[in-house]
Amino acid sequence: MKHIKNIIFDIGGVIINLDYELTLKAFTNLGIPPLDKEVYEDSLFTKYEMGLISSVDFRKGVCQKYDINPSDVEFDKAWNAMLLDIPPERLGLIQKLSQTHRTFILSNTNEIHKIAFEAQIQDVSPFQSLDEITEKAYYSHEIHDRKPNQSIFQGVLDDNNLIPEETLYLEDTLVHIESAKALGIQTVHLQPPLTMLNILSEMI
Repeated sequence: MKHIKNIIFDIGGVIINLDYELTLKAFTNLGIPPLDKEVYEDSLFTKYEMGLISSVDFRKGVCQKYDINPSDVEFDKAWNAMLLDIPPERLGLIQKLSQTHRTFILSNTNEIHKIAFEAQIQDVSPFQSLDEITEKAYYSHEIHDRKPNQSIFQGVLDDNNLIPEETLYLEDTLVHIESAKALGIQTVHLQPPLTMLNILSEMI
């Protein structure tokens, strides 16, 4: 790790713990037929994740497609069910690493999730958002691109003049790891029980 000067963090499965099945179950409870994780690759979901449709249109599209009629609060609660806890020590570690390394966030996310996880951050730490403890945060719905597209990784490198071989990317999804690797970025594929604390604590 001595040659690493830059660290890029994914959010889900790295900073915040996730359980996709909870959202699938929550939507089933709203009246949607049982779904599997592949639904997240549906065009409606990917468009929302790339910021190509609004939260209003996303809710409306899902409700029309599956013929359900929850309130916005009920819908958002189901959609956010996958978001578990944010261990505050992970936020503390990122803050410390930001004093010695250039740190960034790169996440496939969306407006509803961002509102929810920023509220969690404020609940468990003195920080308002991940933008506050890193140099820059890249959210798919704000930059209109998403992983595993290599263009999103290249954009982060180019925007900040980062050398791939000096840049470490932490991610829980293998296909995203492979996309970053293809550009020469150093990677760590985080899988339970391994956490960012196991990998990065020695770099403080």
